[in-house]
Parts: sequence; structure tokens; C-alpha cells
Amino acid sequence: VVTAAAIRVGPGFLECPFFATAPEWRGRGQARYLIESIECIGRELKCHTFTLCAAENPAVRRVWRRLGFKAAPVNALTMLHAFPMDIVMLRNSSLLWKFVPEPEWRTLVMKWNGVVRMRCEVDARSARLKSRDVLQAKAAAKYAMAAVRKEQLRDRGRDIE
Repeated sequence: VVTAAAIRVGPGFLECPFFATAPEWRGRGQARYLIESIECIGRELKCHTFTLCAAENPAVRRVWRRLGFKAAPVNALTMLHAFPMDIVMLRNSSLLWKFVPEPEWRTLVMKWNGVVRMRCEVDARSARLKSRDVLQAKAAAKYAMAAVRKEQLRDRGRDIE
């Protein structure tokens, strides 16, 4: 296991009371990948507030700050329409939160030699494809890689001549 998290869903918010990354994998973006995936789940569930319980450790707090989390205000539970028993709070930790915005879908058009090969929707914030476009994108990427390889071989042949 590289990175793991527990997720709980409340009325309009997503909570991650436990989150860990294996020590040998820290600093490689694994936490960011998992957090972005959890945010996608939150968007699908219409949960636009993401909360987590963070240790009072400066290094840990820096990681969460880089990922967009801030200290939740004292009245956070009221703002979330939650009760103290709805949120997991551990000793020597504090509640952090962030707003998870709706995706900003933009159309991405892949052209090869002036011909449109694929058109898909991409979230401008996370660079994630809409799920219906993933298979199409994989096929287009495979096609593009084959075309690039073919062109490289052709160029290499010119160099030999």
C-alpha cells in the first residue's frame, strides 16, 4: 500500500478522518493523486466541502496547506450543519477544510496532421477527463504514439541516407 484514506460522507461535506502515505513514497505526489480522486468523488456526490483531521505537526500541515486545506473556523460544524459526533477529531489534531469547486469542463481537441482525431471534455482544474471519454482518450493516445513512432522511424531513415 502506497497511500490510503478513509472517507465518510456527511450532508454536503466529505470527511477524510484517516490518511497515510508510506514513508518511502512521501514527496512523490501520491497524496495529491489520492486527494484529487477523493475530490472527484465529492463532486459526484455534490459534496463541496472537504474536511480532514490533521496532526499538529508542521511538516504535515505544510503538505495539507499545499493541497489547499486551511484551518477550519471555530463555527465550522455549524456551517456544515454537523454535530460534534459527525466529525472524527483525534487528540493533538485540528480540523482542516477546503472548498471543492465544480469542474470547469473545457473541450480538448487532438489533431494530427491537421485532422481531428479526438474531441473530449477535460476538467481545467484537475486535467481529468470525463469518464465517458477515458477509453476514447486511451485509443487516441495509442494512435498518436504509433504515429509519432512511425514518424521517428521515417526521420531516422532520412538521417542514414
